[in-house]
Amino acid sequence: MSDINLSMPDSSSNGDEDKYQNRIASYSKCMPHNEFGEPDVAVYNTFIGALNTGDYEAADAIAVPGPIKLRNAFAGRAKIITGSENDPKQSPAAPTFASDVRAAEMIELYWASLMRDVKFAEYADSELVAAACAELNSVSGYNGNRGEDGSITPNNVLRGPTQGDVIGPYISQFLLQDIPYGPITVEQKMNTYTLGENRDYMVTHEDWLNVQNSTGKPQTPYNTKRYPVNGRDLGILVANDFATYPITNALLMLSNKHSYHCPLDHTNPYNASDSQFGFVTLGYAEIYHAAGIILDSAYRKTYYDRWMVHKTIRPEEFAGRVHHQILNDRGYDMHEQVLTSEAVKRLHAQQNTYMLSQVNAVGCPFHPSYPGGHGLSAGSSLTLLKAFVKEDFVIPNPVVPSADGSSLVPYEGPELTVGHELDKLASNIAVGKQFAGAHWLSDTVVGMNQGEAVAIEILGIMKATYAEPFAGFELTRFNGEKATV
Repeated sequence: MSDINLSMPDSSSNGDEDKYQNRIASYSKCMPHNEFGEPDVAVYNTFIGALNTGDYEAADAIAVPGPIKLRNAFAGRAKIITGSENDPKQSPAAPTFASDVRAAEMIELYWASLMRDVKFAEYADSELVAAACAELNSVSGYNGNRGEDGSITPNNVLRGPTQGDVIGPYISQFLLQDIPYGPITVEQKMNTYTLGENRDYMVTHEDWLNVQNSTGKPQTPYNTKRYPVNGRDLGILVANDFATYPITNALLMLSNKHSYHCPLDHTNPYNASDSQFGFVTLGYAEIYHAAGIILDSAYRKTYYDRWMVHKTIRPEEFAGRVHHQILNDRGYDMHEQVLTSEAVKRLHAQQNTYMLSQVNAVGCPFHPSYPGGHGLSAGSSLTLLKAFVKEDFVIPNPVVPSADGSSLVPYEGPELTVGHELDKLASNIAVGKQFAGAHWLSDTVVGMNQGEAVAIEILGIMKATYAEPFAGFELTRFNGEKATV
């Protein structure tokens, strides 16, 4: 099929569910909890036992204490419609509850919450960002994007893992420039809060516990529109998007003759044709059609991992464990570096708890954390798009938001290519969930890689169906390697 090694380690649990029989290291949101936010073990065991045996009625009968429902656990048992059931659905074990990697990821998320309202364009001059970089450089187990010298700097802190992430502005052009939606031009100003209105949720223990028990406060209505300028904006954007959001917008911009009008890749046989162009096969229309197939397959595979294998604790749940370990010495087996970090001290000084504040009133989505769904959906669909288009095509007339986000102004700096900006778009979508407080760094990276693997597998299936003389797709993977399918 290709020259690419798609194999990933077999999907296997990190062992936390078996190690902690009180289930404090596993996802349990929307189940009953005690006053410390520890789950009702009997309810947890009943639900997971019913899921493992496929007893839908027994799973559906568990006590959910509030109106918020668990999300689609039985999708983890669904068969895959397209593609194999093997390598691309596999993911490595998530970081363990007690590891320095998990502690470092929690420290990063505490800093992300503190930095949420710092404008990306002002990172270089921010004392808060400098402090975050200093601590992330000092803790063990941190696997974030680093410069060539291995250091965390304002230019790479809380950016995604790709080469394109550190070229040019933080936000991808595909989240800024106008979208040609048929005869309509769509401006990409988003609904958000006025700059300076730092609306955080689940800061108090009471609010946090209510959400764990599937009740919560209503979201305060958004009160302004602007282009995204900070982490809060990204967190709000990805709380209100949909699975095909990144590829739909990017595809409309790339294919429209009045917008980018990006050429298809040099491998496309129709480039040399004087009488035909691709449509149902090897054309922009096929990308639209294939995106849904790839996303369906990717989501079915990742829901298997989430519910049937990992059941990974969410950051908001872990933050509750930090809170009660520091204040009530609950005996949780967590790495000391998160309990004594500069980030946790600053957070407590700001909000008088150790909870991880959220941009959404109900916090994270209602299913386990790993692998990350936004990284998966963006990673799979944008890998498909990269396989079809000319990746080195230079983005025309690039822009950045004005200081207040009310308008777009010309960008001045290194050239921005389609390939790098699509990679950046995938990362923006995935890392936005970290700024929201909903996902771990490992969720982002593995989600993107898993999505990429699913897309490459299905691209190989697509290639086998063509009647045209076609040598194969060429694309650049998220890790920078060139690949042929």
